[in-house]
Amino acid sequence: MERSKLNKILLLSVLVCVSLSFSALAEGKVVWRIGVSDDNTGEFALGPDKSNLYSVTFPHGALFVAGQSDVRADWPYIQPGPADTWAGSKSHTFRIVFGLSKAVGEGECELVLDFLDTHSSKPPKLVIKVNDASFERQLPKGGGDQSAFGEIEKGREHVEIVKFDAKALKAGTNEISITSATGSWILYDSVALKVPAEVESGPLDDVTKLLGVDTQPFLLRHTDGKLYQPVLASLLHIGEPIEAAVVVDGSALVKDTLKSGLKVIEGLAPAVTKAGSVDVDINVGGETIGEKSVAIKAVRKWEIYLLHHSHVDIGYTHVQTEVIQKHFDYFEEVIELARKSADYPAGAQFKWNVEVLWAVDSYLKQASEEKREEFIEAVKKGWIALDALYGNELTALCRPEELVRLVGYAERMRREYGVKIDSAMITDVPGYTWGIVPVLAQSGVKYFSVGPNRGHRIGHTLSSWGDKPFYWQSPSGKEQVLCWVAGEGYSLFHSGRLDKGRLFKYLKQLDDSKYPYDMVHIRYSIGGDNGPPDPELSDFVKDWNEKYAYPKIIVSTASEMCREFERRYGDEIPKVAGDFTPYWEDGAGSSARETALNRDAAERLIQAEALYAMLDPKSYPADDFYEAWRNVILYDEHTWGAHCSISQPDSDFTKAQWKIKQAFALDADTQSQKLLDDSLAKHRSDDKKITAVDIFNTCSWQRTDLVALPRDWNVADVIVKDSDGNRVPTQRLSTGELAFLAEDIPPLGARRFNIERYPTKIVEQVIDGVTVYTVFYSCKHHTPDALKQLILGPHTDEDFDKRSKSIANGDYAVSGDPAANRLEVRSPIREDIEAVLEFVQEADVSTTAKKQVTFTTGGVELSNRQITLTIDGRTGAISSLKPTELSSELVSRKGEVGLNDYFYVAGRNPKEPQRNGRVKIRVKERGPAVTSLLIESDAPGCRELSREIRLIGGLDRVDIINTIDKEKVYRQEAIHLAYAFNVPDGAMRMDVPWGVVRPELDQLAGACKNYFTVQRWVDVSNDKVGVTLATVDAPLIEVGAITNDPRGGVGWIKKLEPSTTLYSYVMNNYWETNYKASQEGPTVFRYSIRPHKEFDSAEAARFGTERSQPLIPVPVDKTTEIQQSAFSVKPVDVIVTAFKPSEDGKAQIVRLYNAGTKTRKAKVTWAEPAPDTVWLSNLAEEQVSRLSGPIKMAAYEFVTLRIPLSK
Repeated sequence: MERSKLNKILLLSVLVCVSLSFSALAEGKVVWRIGVSDDNTGEFALGPDKSNLYSVTFPHGALFVAGQSDVRADWPYIQPGPADTWAGSKSHTFRIVFGLSKAVGEGECELVLDFLDTHSSKPPKLVIKVNDASFERQLPKGGGDQSAFGEIEKGREHVEIVKFDAKALKAGTNEISITSATGSWILYDSVALKVPAEVESGPLDDVTKLLGVDTQPFLLRHTDGKLYQPVLASLLHIGEPIEAAVVVDGSALVKDTLKSGLKVIEGLAPAVTKAGSVDVDINVGGETIGEKSVAIKAVRKWEIYLLHHSHVDIGYTHVQTEVIQKHFDYFEEVIELARKSADYPAGAQFKWNVEVLWAVDSYLKQASEEKREEFIEAVKKGWIALDALYGNELTALCRPEELVRLVGYAERMRREYGVKIDSAMITDVPGYTWGIVPVLAQSGVKYFSVGPNRGHRIGHTLSSWGDKPFYWQSPSGKEQVLCWVAGEGYSLFHSGRLDKGRLFKYLKQLDDSKYPYDMVHIRYSIGGDNGPPDPELSDFVKDWNEKYAYPKIIVSTASEMCREFERRYGDEIPKVAGDFTPYWEDGAGSSARETALNRDAAERLIQAEALYAMLDPKSYPADDFYEAWRNVILYDEHTWGAHCSISQPDSDFTKAQWKIKQAFALDADTQSQKLLDDSLAKHRSDDKKITAVDIFNTCSWQRTDLVALPRDWNVADVIVKDSDGNRVPTQRLSTGELAFLAEDIPPLGARRFNIERYPTKIVEQVIDGVTVYTVFYSCKHHTPDALKQLILGPHTDEDFDKRSKSIANGDYAVSGDPAANRLEVRSPIREDIEAVLEFVQEADVSTTAKKQVTFTTGGVELSNRQITLTIDGRTGAISSLKPTELSSELVSRKGEVGLNDYFYVAGRNPKEPQRNGRVKIRVKERGPAVTSLLIESDAPGCRELSREIRLIGGLDRVDIINTIDKEKVYRQEAIHLAYAFNVPDGAMRMDVPWGVVRPELDQLAGACKNYFTVQRWVDVSNDKVGVTLATVDAPLIEVGAITNDPRGGVGWIKKLEPSTTLYSYVMNNYWETNYKASQEGPTVFRYSIRPHKEFDSAEAARFGTERSQPLIPVPVDKTTEIQQSAFSVKPVDVIVTAFKPSEDGKAQIVRLYNAGTKTRKAKVTWAEPAPDTVWLSNLAEEQVSRLSGPIKMAAYEFVTLRIPLSK
């Protein structure tokens, strides 16, 4: 009776408010309405944010009986679609049943569907039926996921009006159904039916109908102590309340009362151990209305480990400063949630995985002492689990030492707070450099939980490794970590909270795939990226585990989950080795200048640390280095910018995020420059008159290389002599720098070069009233006539014009005295005489008689004693490269591709790339130190393209300096530089952190093969000849062809064919989100090419490091003590990758790396006074074990030593 009154009141209130709040119903009569058009979903069932309960509450859709149903209980705010895995990946039907006492055959009706929002990328197509009449409507895209989680203001409203002939209605009971045929969810604001005025409401016919029977893969607990499997019977009932019963196999009886509406009764089937069927009878009012034989399968005793976390995007969803505040709030919220659930049964207690430590670092810095202690206590209690990585890194971008610093804050946390961190998580990013394995292992991390994106540019990541846990072994084979790629990535619950439907679907997928284990883990991240904790999680799990024996849900941490999995299945877990070549690092090419700056900054920090260790270890500013490394790491973190960075590149939101992201690289550059400068402060002379220069070598092997003294140093009219008193050939470059070859610089030490002024004086005279300047020069190597000829020309380049205009004009007199071996030059212009004198002195020192530059009809030839190369006069590429020692042509003649050859792809399809325009070639530098050609041209996508090709006197390499002055272009584009090497049957090898990778051969299944991210070098060689390409600024490489964007027709490559051609993939804007939409202005890309005989891995490593960590000149006082080598390492395969003061200021840290392919015994010889003790250490810089004698090192193994400082 009370129910009937309530229904009448509800129906009356609906009819009254229609004309007040719904403009679309201004005319005609509304016979029923569901909800209120108020831009709010709170009045509906499950609204505004409980989509996670949908599958449990509405397993067969929704039914609303006009005049009887309650919108708060019977009509969900959200209707899922087939694209929604959380709701079973199926169509869902919502029905409205209503009665009419009178229908008419004339007139028009309107079904008005007011949606608060639709899915932003997959809006549904609806099939709407009015009795027998059918209609289809494709809905538009909505505003985003946030509205489905209660942020209703972010919805994008849409009103869909379905008009139909009144003949479709009838007297009696009518039914309207709304089915999501394709696509994803919709959110309701209201639904109403408008009819002609003469149509009248009427009573409904009584009806009870069975809609369906399903079994579910769960095991229920029961008071009789037995386990049962649920059988769900869905019934539609209209009429007075009546008793119903579900009987399974004639005995298991469950009763319930049916009221008007949709009712789901959960019957019980005794648990089975094998597949079969059960008979289900549905009795209503004592009569059987349905009999079903339903298939039933044995239920596995699953244990589901939930890793609850927020995916940390440092930006993307919000400006970075807002993101960090969100995570601060989450930390305090999860502590309260954990405290409230502390007495819950094991497995239901709240736990929070801190995915990465970026926010923890900042939180603890700003927190009060009380809050800091509370946080650390929560960690120690296991409420908050810390994972080792600082950020969700693009790991392949990281320098080897940068990977070490990626876990550096975890080491600080262990050291300062005594907390345990033995797991790491990485999220969203698909693919990870092989070098992450030894770094994790040596930092005490045993477990690596991976939750990649579920579909965007992930290649074969999930299909190859989803829910296939494995031990990932390091390049040396000495370390391994247990790695588990979550089969549903990290975002399974971004569109809803924990629910039966998604769990059922996921477990069924595992079962169908013959998944061999009975425990599995699921990443539980809600509300999208940077989403909040779920305050209802512990209650849900507690209630679930009280009702269901299996699947059992366990709220867990990555460490706990992996440890239990390893305990159960450790002997069954496969072991694999190889590079999980990443897929997302290509986005770094969208901001190539900043990427290059960041690469340089990392290398410079390594050098600055080494200089502090050599010169002033006790002054080492550990905090300053920490902040600089932090910026390097944050630039290489996966969040590049806003979610709308491509669609709205000029919005304030996008610009604000890029400004912060860009600052990471700019600040790292500035900080590293300052730290390098500071490291030399006590050794440097500030005297403006420079009398000596120390050349520092921060590498662990002796080096010879070009050094260029800055143009602002006072080194004009000087002679440079080495420490043995030998005069060194020098050359004034067009940049104003003074260049010379610094030979035999000792490892981890310095060699002194003395600076002397020329003894020759300029004499000032007045002749016939005119002031004339005369210089008398005593020739050293050339005859006066030879030098005279060099001065007078003819000249084919502009070298002299850059020094003094008068030199080119010939406003001077030159004469020679062969008997005195003296040259006399006279001019009325003093700066002219100074310039000529400088040129003569440089030319005289050079004993090279061979002509270095030859212009031909087809191009220009450039040579020194080690290499001869030819520049193609049409393309500007290197068309020939011949090392003197090898007598081999190293440029491929196949196709029209050379070395350093420019290719531009407009759009995504690389089928017909464009080349640069007509080139102009001129000599830029010519002298004893450097001879170079400058190739200038226009080029598509650029304002200007310039390529400088250098040969250095005494060195067997080619240096390349490319400057691409980029135009701002928003359409998709990419720039590639080709290197087609002629190495028959050559194998390609690439430098990765702590290892070497051969494409295809050393890659894990599922690894990216469209492009590779390399550290310092790529090598192509056979057993006789090869070439190493050092790539200083650009990390991306393509093998064999331009294979850039997989969406451009190439697809994701499954098998890569061998090739000796590679492309440096320098710039792109192919992403649809996150990365930069355009870039402009000049960016420099440096390369070096070094021919060699058979491949030597350690030699390649040394060459690559030299090109990224140059020799460092420092002006000094002659009385300053010369820095001797701190120590030496043998054999040459073993190199030092880091030499630094320890973080605690009490020791020196040395990192040794066996860059060779064979096991070696490394011997370190220390400078006097030798240390009393040397310890084997770890990445925490702790003393592990005392060392004595050589250290046995496997190929590609690295070890860390700790040497206490003398007190």
